[in-house]
Amino acid sequence: MKPIVAIPSAGEMGAALAAQLTARGVKVLTMLEGRSEANRRRAELAGMTSAKDDDQLLDADFLLSVLPPAHAAGFARRIAPALIRAPRRPLYVDCNAISPDTALGIAKNIEENGGSFVDASIIGFPAKPGATGGPKIFASGPLAPSLQVLGEYGLEIRVLDAPVGAASSLKMCYGGLTKGLVALGSALILAAQRTGSMDALNSELQATQPHLFAWLQRMVPDMFRKSHRWVAEVDEVESLMGDRPEHEIFAGASALFERLAADERGDQTEIDVLAAFFTRV
Repeated sequence: MKPIVAIPSAGEMGAALAAQLTARGVKVLTMLEGRSEANRRRAELAGMTSAKDDDQLLDADFLLSVLPPAHAAGFARRIAPALIRAPRRPLYVDCNAISPDTALGIAKNIEENGGSFVDASIIGFPAKPGATGGPKIFASGPLAPSLQVLGEYGLEIRVLDAPVGAASSLKMCYGGLTKGLVALGSALILAAQRTGSMDALNSELQATQPHLFAWLQRMVPDMFRKSHRWVAEVDEVESLMGDRPEHEIFAGASALFERLAADERGDQTEIDVLAAFFTRV
């Protein structure tokens, strides 16, 4: 018998995972009440089924929480009381870009309300419609092997032999590395523009670091529309650093992404500088 999966929000990643599942005959529940038209459209294209309330959403075997990181703990607090009365009590799989401490706090909340928890993280981009493959879902904790059944329905599941928190740590370290490099590159390009060396930096990077230039050329412009979402994720990476001095690296990256997000919504002064840097080829 095929499992039923709940994915509360039909964001870009959630809807893409749902599409992989529904293409193989899996029923995927979501919540559409109060959602944007874009969210509703993604849910429709992914073949998701609208649940009228939390109780109906929890009539599933798995609940994959795929949300902006700032909303992960709040959603868990909201849904946890409904787990007590849920007939199926789905396995709660937190797939969000959160720190291990945040994941442990969510696990405690879910388990205290009678639920079961798996720590998970997603690495990769949402699968395009009709494409084969997709992002990897890494899972940790005692119940992580239970998630492997979804591998039979299109998802790529990687189980870590590690406790709750390890999958979140992997996402933080991987995402912190990639987003940290984007922040570093963006900050230095902007500094070069302010001090008159942007053309020379562009030429030298292409001549001596072509692979780095190509990576930044792909990643920096792709960041513009996502920068508002990256703020909370980089804040979680900063939390991972604790009170070590290097936490300031990610505090600075978060502040930069917050500024670029405001700029992207406004005059796009710095966005235009960054975009122009990569047209100098």
